Amino acid sequence: MNMKIKMLENGEPAAAVMGHVGAGHVNSHSGLVQDDSAGFAVAAYLLREAMRVSTTIKEITASIHTATVTVVTEGGGEGSAESAAGITPYEIELLERARGVDAIYSQHVATKVLGRVYGQGGGETSVALIAAASLAVIDTLSRDRNSILTGKEENPNNCGAFAGGIVELEGIPVSVVVSVNATLGGVGPNEDLEGNVALGEKGEIIKKLKGPRLPTVVLESKAFDPGVSPALDSRHIWIRANRECDNQVVARSLAEAAKQLNFPYIFSNEVMPLSRGRLKEKTIDFADRVIETAESLKEAENSSQKVQAVYRLLKLAREEAGGITFMTDELYDTVRAVGLIPGTSAVLSMLVPPDEKEYWKIPLLTGEDLQKYLEVLVRGLEILKKYRGEAAKELERKYVFPEDQLNRVVYYSKTGTTTDNTDN
Repeated sequence: MNMKIKMLENGEPAAAVMGHVGAGHVNSHSGLVQDDSAGFAVAAYLLREAMRVSTTIKEITASIHTATVTVVTEGGGEGSAESAAGITPYEIELLERARGVDAIYSQHVATKVLGRVYGQGGGETSVALIAAASLAVIDTLSRDRNSILTGKEENPNNCGAFAGGIVELEGIPVSVVVSVNATLGGVGPNEDLEGNVALGEKGEIIKKLKGPRLPTVVLESKAFDPGVSPALDSRHIWIRANRECDNQVVARSLAEAAKQLNFPYIFSNEVMPLSRGRLKEKTIDFADRVIETAESLKEAENSSQKVQAVYRLLKLAREEAGGITFMTDELYDTVRAVGLIPGTSAVLSMLVPPDEKEYWKIPLLTGEDLQKYLEVLVRGLEILKKYRGEAAKELERKYVFPEDQLNRVVYYSKTGTTTDNTDN
């Protein structure tokens, strides 16, 4: 779509748009599988187009000795990340396939280059590539020091980064923030700072862009969700906002936008409830399943039984564990699965039908998908502008974010054990 878009060095934003990439958050609980770089791609596209810079991958290198992947964009940005498994000579050959691909589609890049992606240590090099490509985008955007604010993840086991600025989008001033949530070594996901969670350096950026109290669209993944997707026969825009604790004015604006554009869509307002202890319960349940499977291995005597037990352990780790590792328990109790500060936001994402999931195995964001996100987003912001006062009132009524307490929970220590790559 043709957009009138430019950077503003200052101004009073009417709304906020935030998107992230969760490096390695491919699989989650109950069979959910996703391209978790979709939100990052859409938000980064807005900043990139406003700045008139290129995020196409110009150069990609890797070192066997340091186990590091480095991506350089045509816009001069550079990003690096390590693989805890080390890097092989053949992986270095395969990485060349990333040249000429747009780095904002970071999970698609990694899938194109290495075939598929698993988190939780199931595919460290592919996850490191996601991180390196995304960090190269952040660095590209950071070249404009007058318009763009940047920061780095403060967790010593993470290598994430953030960028944000105020964009005039079709005449509407909007705060746009992009986040890279990535662990050292490509063993994530750890996404404590996804969504519009305003902690650490990301929180400082959001505050400077006047974002904590702005009606916000949180851009999220292109996914196959087993609870919703099996009934679909085409891609659907998915709008989520819990009736009790999220901003229904923002959500209704997005739903109306999808309707006006004649896009198939689903509006879910009973999802993502506030439920203290829920992630802890899921963690315990997952651990019990691991223990049960390990017990079957303990009792196994013949080779076939042992092989199958180990395979079940591997599948649990690579295809289920992301649903519990991605966030700190106490933070989840407030911001829930996609990092929403109560009262502020609604989620814009995309669902795929079963046949697309069966073909690709892992949904991948395309340029066509990104354009649909943009059309719904822009139309939704135009509609939201008419109801800004109503959205602000609902935000203030529902807003809950104990920042000091959550900073202590997430950043309990400035030191910690990092991933050890010294043997690679």
